[in-house]
Amino acid sequence: MRLELPNKEDALVDALERELQPGETEMNVHLVTWKIIDAYLAGVRKFKIMDRWSGHVSIAWENSKGEIDMRFEEIVRQYLIECGRYMKMDISPVAVKKGESLDSLRKAAIANAALGSLAARMPKEKFKRKVVIPFLKYGTVGISHYETGDPDMPDIIEVVPARQLRGFPAYVDGIDNLMGIARVRWVPMEWVKAKMTAVFDVKMKEDPFTRLRATDIPWGSTPPGQQSYDRISPHGYDPGSALGVRRQDLLGTQFDPSKSQARKDGRPYVQMEEIYVYDDSQEFVARYIIKVGDVILVDENFEKKGIKVVCPLHVARHTDIGRMFARGFVHPLIPFNDQIEKMFQSLFKNIRELDTFG
Repeated sequence: MRLELPNKEDALVDALERELQPGETEMNVHLVTWKIIDAYLAGVRKFKIMDRWSGHVSIAWENSKGEIDMRFEEIVRQYLIECGRYMKMDISPVAVKKGESLDSLRKAAIANAALGSLAARMPKEKFKRKVVIPFLKYGTVGISHYETGDPDMPDIIEVVPARQLRGFPAYVDGIDNLMGIARVRWVPMEWVKAKMTAVFDVKMKEDPFTRLRATDIPWGSTPPGQQSYDRISPHGYDPGSALGVRRQDLLGTQFDPSKSQARKDGRPYVQMEEIYVYDDSQEFVARYIIKVGDVILVDENFEKKGIKVVCPLHVARHTDIGRMFARGFVHPLIPFNDQIEKMFQSLFKNIRELDTFG
């Protein structure tokens, strides 16, 4: 099976909106867990899930008395040991011969020489670290290849955060039933213009704040989709509403001195959506679409052109549970570590009371 999408721009935009919205909700459910994992490894022990379906979490380091509860950091030690094991892996690309003939040996040798030359420029240790850490924490990480448009550095292998990934359809029963994959991220408007021109030779002339649906991000504020926590309380749980979780601009409004009372308080960001529709083999891309706001910037149908294009975006899963997003190494360790902390806390309290009262 495959995902059949309309060809007209308005109908295609509407169809993609409807397909991506359930995927956003599915990701938010897991985003809550990822935020808790990040905070737990940082020493936080107080959490309040404000809205799991929109991915909002409130955290606190201290309890309601302003005290830090007892922490048992064995989970951090296990996480570091597992990171060390994965960092010892050799990720150099290797071409394996397909037979025992001289021709197979010759082709494998040529392929290995070419791969060695290409991989020599890639910072493998840095790339490995970027992959291993989110892979163990969240269980899901994307690996993507893309063209930069720069002749000095034509190709880059990029690590894609799990929060930017979407599956088609959402809540799929088994990853074998996925019909496509998408990457959704907020990026600066000027960056999109530069990339569209360099890679696809597409000139963006749309007004950012109309059909492109740009958002003005004040200087000093975190761009959408990049917040670690939604609300941090000085102590205890913060009962605040999930509607007020955005970081406020503490720098105030900035003015451009060259213009009379002209506001210069930020820079426009747009949500860029890259959609890869699989063919029947789930290995090649049948159709590639780039959408920003209500505008389709790129729409290439490789199947109609008779071109076999390997999907440049792949997903690595730690503990595959038959869904788009997997479980990581850290998540199953948290409940037991939590019980150990509570047990030790009660034990130490009982010993102190015994010393005090006899």
